[in-house]
Amino acid sequence: MWRASLLLFSLQDVALSRHLPQPPFLQRYLPMQKFQFRDSAQYLSLAIADVSPKHVYLADSGKQNAAGTFRSANSVGASKYIHVEGGEKPSNDARSSPSRTPFEDSIEPGEASTPSSVRSLDAIDRLEEDLNRGEEARATGFIGKNSEISWMQRVHREVEQRARRQSGTSDEMTNREQEDFPITSVNYHLDDLDISVPGPVDVYWVPPRRQASRLFEDYLTTVHPFFPIINRPLFTSQYMNYFNNNARPGPKWLAILNMIFAIAAKHAHLMQAPWRGEDEQDHLVYFTRARVLSMNGDVLFSHPDLQQVQVEGLIAFYLLASDQINRAWRISSLAVRSAIALGINMKSVSEATPNLSKEARYRVWWSLYNFEHLLGVMTGRAPCIVETTGTSPLPIPYEEERFQEPGITEILDNPQLREERLRMASGFTRQAAPNPTGFVELERTVKQPLSAWLQSVPPNSALFFLYYIDLAIILQEIINKIYTADAIRLPWSHIENRIGDFKYLIDLWFNQLPEPFNFTNKHSDSPEFVRARLGLAFHYYSARITLGRPCLCHRDARLSHQQSFSQKMALFSLDAAVRMLDLIPDDPRPLQLYELSPWWNILHYLMQATTILLLELSFGNIHVPHDEINTLALSKKAILWLFAMSENSTASRRAWKLCDSCLRRIAAEMKFDVSDLPCLSTEPPPRPQNEAAVELLASHVVPLSNWSSGMEISALPQQQQNEFTWQDPSLGVTSFPPLALGNPTVPTTIVDSHFPYDPISSEFIRSFFPRPEEGDGDM
Repeated sequence: MWRASLLLFSLQDVALSRHLPQPPFLQRYLPMQKFQFRDSAQYLSLAIADVSPKHVYLADSGKQNAAGTFRSANSVGASKYIHVEGGEKPSNDARSSPSRTPFEDSIEPGEASTPSSVRSLDAIDRLEEDLNRGEEARATGFIGKNSEISWMQRVHREVEQRARRQSGTSDEMTNREQEDFPITSVNYHLDDLDISVPGPVDVYWVPPRRQASRLFEDYLTTVHPFFPIINRPLFTSQYMNYFNNNARPGPKWLAILNMIFAIAAKHAHLMQAPWRGEDEQDHLVYFTRARVLSMNGDVLFSHPDLQQVQVEGLIAFYLLASDQINRAWRISSLAVRSAIALGINMKSVSEATPNLSKEARYRVWWSLYNFEHLLGVMTGRAPCIVETTGTSPLPIPYEEERFQEPGITEILDNPQLREERLRMASGFTRQAAPNPTGFVELERTVKQPLSAWLQSVPPNSALFFLYYIDLAIILQEIINKIYTADAIRLPWSHIENRIGDFKYLIDLWFNQLPEPFNFTNKHSDSPEFVRARLGLAFHYYSARITLGRPCLCHRDARLSHQQSFSQKMALFSLDAAVRMLDLIPDDPRPLQLYELSPWWNILHYLMQATTILLLELSFGNIHVPHDEINTLALSKKAILWLFAMSENSTASRRAWKLCDSCLRRIAAEMKFDVSDLPCLSTEPPPRPQNEAAVELLASHVVPLSNWSSGMEISALPQQQQNEFTWQDPSLGVTSFPPLALGNPTVPTTIVDSHFPYDPISSEFIRSFFPRPEEGDGDM
């Protein structure tokens, strides 16, 4: 198997290496039957599939399963237990590396001055097409080299070259031939589609209480742990007051509520929830309502407040969830700049601002940071947040409902204690040398151990968010140091050393994960914890794919009898793609995947893994020449998943068509059998209509109160807690006169009788329910 060729040279991979026998082995596989293990990544896959876990070891040639597709000999676990001889660490002397330019035979192996531009970072500093030539090109916009869309463009060019029996790579194509594969032709997102609704929109309409509560509940359960841009207990109390007392909040609060409804409604239609709205475009109506309330011309030219930051962040999130990444990119930048204008990105030492307010603002900032980073990875564009943008401390690993407990208050009151306890792997990114001379240089500079205190914190959504942000910071530094125009001016040996440092940090992050979040071990927990581990697993393997991608390029397999560092990192990236696909079962069940995974960008993750495998096939399986069958089998699995997801997702259908056409052209050239794949004329599989499927989906919607629902608000008066119930349908539809989409005038006749304390603005919330003379104040 080609995963048997992966050299595990992790510097501190204790968790994975403790099962390994002593080397050396020479180009042969370990007898896996000697090991008794149960891999949690496969467990997560089986959890989604709702079947009992089991392990099947197949022959290297692959075995055809009942569905007619191939499954590799094991998937996530196998590569952890297999070695080849050659040691675990690459040489510290970059000049001794047998690395060779992947495209040019004229450059000798070991030449340290080889420019980085000859590898997959080629053309990173220039634009190859006119993006202003038409509406479709403008809708796609610039796509950088670290985006899977750019990788798919490379796949198409490689496939075309193989079809024409040309030698070399896409870089040898003429300018005219380059233009035959514009980036718009491989963009599977939906920015070319309109996002407006015809006719006027009643901006004050809200769904019935029962439907509204289901939408709000779904948002808090699936999105809030990843994107805590609102204060959960505070907003929940305001939500309850809005329905229980028929209060009339201001336009920005209503915009926030409508964006929560829009995001949840989009999710409900993706996973075909029984409680979804009858209109499949209802999420677009919620979005339009929020847009009128908060993003009209007057507001855009007004100075931002904290509520406006939240609205803009939620709108950007919704656009991403709707596969509108170019539009999401623009609005996200607006949200980030609004936040910076208010200083949310900075560490606050103001004595006038309560610590609870400071912590709430930090979470708003890190939500925007993480989202901006995700968009940067998806588009390949430079984010508007750089290392020196802010000094906001990392969020504490406790949920908002516990901020007033004595032990947690101590952390909020003591910045030094906070810094000591939140010592994370990302903190060492600044210690990495710009041009390190050896792969273990960073390891020697890391003298302080990571925080052991975090291991004692009970698992919760805030602890999950802390580790998610920690890895996002590392991945952002990878992009800043490797996928930039600066990198192509450096010798490839320097880039290799940078990659080696970041590999160490990724391994360090994985090794410090608390046991409840370790996605490589078996756990039997609630859907919320499965969702958290899946989120961390996809994030982790995505980082590994991105880190190793520059090394996944053409190379001469006859160059050397030993693996170069670049070759090992190419295998590192391929292995990550395989492990990512092993997180999901062989039998596509997209509804469960949408329920238990980060559904708003799961397509991005799957496309990363699929494109990496298609790249390897288009290169002629040059890195793993004896494992074509397994590479093909995994590519088929990914394409079958994309096909199944296309039933409820237009973007998934576009992605499926792109990947399917590439694989078929590769198969025609390499004599692969793809007869078991659905044809382009095939319709997606029908939706399950049996009662069991409906009951399964309904059971996943019920939140668990101890993790992420956040509906028990201790700060509320006991009477309000008793009165509130998600099932109360007593409040009907609140309606106001319809307002046309383009009308910037929003009536503000408001009545207020409730002023909960707002820890973000450190004052009572008159701005949520302002009196007429107060207008729409700050949050």
